[in-house]
Amino acid sequence: MEDHDLIQRLRTLIIYWRSRGDWFEEGKRLWQEVAYELNVTTNWSEYSKLTDYFVVFVEWEAMDVMNGDLHASIPANKLALLQSEDLAPII
Repeated sequence: MEDHDLIQRLRTLIIYWRSRGDWFEEGKRLWQEVAYELNVTTNWSEYSKLTDYFVVFVEWEAMDVMNGDLHASIPANKLALLQSEDLAPII
């Protein structure tokens, strides 16, 4: 990132979350919202011809894909497309 104002705002937000003791969960939710919005608004095939099924999602050590953790980052219509191609589990 090159937007120094945005970087400073993110740092301030993380400091605030740390002071409350829930920085990991809050940060994860923020990045899941970012990933979800990117997957809604971006036609990734315009950027890469490697696949028509590209999405971004937030991954963490305790991620439970079989329990629906992908839903926070991937819109239902794109997740269904991935599932129809056996690229994501059907739960």
